[in-house]
Amino acid sequence: MKKLIAPLTLAGTAAIALLLPMASAQAQATRTWVSGVGDDANPCSRTAPCKTFAGAISKTAVNGEINCLDPGGFGGVTITKSITIDCIWIPGSILNAGFNAVNIPFDSFGADVRKTVRLRGINMQGAGTGTNGVRITGGATITGGVVVIEDVLIDGNFGGTGRGITDERQGAGELYVLNTTVRDNLGAGIVVLPALNTSGVFATLNNVRSVNNANSGVSINGGAQGSITGSVFSGNGNAGIDVSSELTSRSSTAPR
Repeated sequence: MKKLIAPLTLAGTAAIALLLPMASAQAQATRTWVSGVGDDANPCSRTAPCKTFAGAISKTAVNGEINCLDPGGFGGVTITKSITIDCIWIPGSILNAGFNAVNIPFDSFGADVRKTVRLRGINMQGAGTGTNGVRITGGATITGGVVVIEDVLIDGNFGGTGRGITDERQGAGELYVLNTTVRDNLGAGIVVLPALNTSGVFATLNNVRSVNNANSGVSINGGAQGSITGSVFSGNGNAGIDVSSELTSRSSTAPR
């Protein structure tokens, strides 16, 4: 009988080890919540919400969604997986004084093949020192990333490049900016300017208001392409629309 104890103990230990990764995966929820009175130590459930977007994103599964339970400031966030942050019904905000409100580095998405980020119903306030509202980056080998920015207000970025939205990806991808206002920034309101001129980024702007920016309302250059419909670019310090690549009115794929 004593000879059987060791193998059984080892088998039990192995079973426990196998269960640990499963428990860790189950800790991430498909939908999470943030609240002005939340706590990032919470599981980010509806009854025990987190306090910041950064706290919630670590507890949200790939392709999951973060929602706001009440109006509040939920801090800047770096997004490294396919996810939706949707606060359209109860507005959420980010006070990004001195930093970017949202970073989307597609190089950090790893095995995430979908590479889709949606931001909806968020106010981003740079308070005069914010560096950018939304910054999108990625190397030349990272392709297919989709970013949808909808019903968003971006204002007051006067630090760094001071852009409202800046898409600096080197590889191909899609950017959709819909029903969005970008205003009072030091740089251009919306910039699609890849680090390499071979980029295949296609930007679709619909019902966008880019106004009172010290530089251009929108700048699409460096091999990127774009489609602009039903939009206003007014009171900007440089051109309303600055394009040195291709601007087209072709129908593009609807946001995914």
